[in-house]
Amino acid sequence: MRKDIVKVVDEVNRVGPKDLSLTTNGYLLDLYAEDLLMHGLRRLNISLHSLDRRKYRFITGVDALDKVLENIDYVSRLGFKQIKLNVVVLRGLNTDEIPMMIRFAAKYGFVLQLIELMPMGDGFPVFARYYDDLSDIISWLNKHGKLLGTRKDLHNRPIYEVDGVKVEIVKNYNNPTFCAGCTTMRLTSDGRLKTCLYKEPVVDLWPYIRARDREGLMKAMIYANSLRKPNFVEGASGDLSRIRIRVRVGSLIY
Repeated sequence: MRKDIVKVVDEVNRVGPKDLSLTTNGYLLDLYAEDLLMHGLRRLNISLHSLDRRKYRFITGVDALDKVLENIDYVSRLGFKQIKLNVVVLRGLNTDEIPMMIRFAAKYGFVLQLIELMPMGDGFPVFARYYDDLSDIISWLNKHGKLLGTRKDLHNRPIYEVDGVKVEIVKNYNNPTFCAGCTTMRLTSDGRLKTCLYKEPVVDLWPYIRARDREGLMKAMIYANSLRKPNFVEGASGDLSRIRIRVRVGSLIY
């Protein structure tokens, strides 16, 4: 989506934290991965929602599984600090592939990240049909593996180990435990800082970014952080009507 992605990574690496990660569909990693690694990228999250070519095409809209798998094999040898495989769990589509995904991750020593479908953006129209609350999968993980603990630094995410593979659970919807452990904010492509993935408020950083106003930018970020509060709390209803959905033409929520 951004032909200057290497420059973006390089600039962020120069001024920011030294543990940069990138989420990608993997399609262009053969062109960019080596340069990205050289300019400061340390971790990759690669979306791989199915190992079945027909299902992959249905889910992504692109018949690209073979190329993505070739690119995954390629980047596995480059020396990234960590590579994760992101799987959005879709009921009736890929839930039967979890053991296969674990074996695939084991082949390369990758982490497997299982993610609930979110009722927002492109995921909202298909939520009712494909949403899986991961409870059956978690029961399977408890039976075939062991719980290592939770990520206190990020959403209190449970981490399991199955056949030597770390499996991280991203169970976000209607989950107060997840919200209570949230440590993230997201900067949109038009320069607005979202304090929560599900809802407002957002703080417009673009005027400070455009003016190269570092002091104003820092104050705005501190203010945004002060607005943060959990979207899902104990005892609250999980009704979808509580969620404000914003759809912007030309944007991509992934």
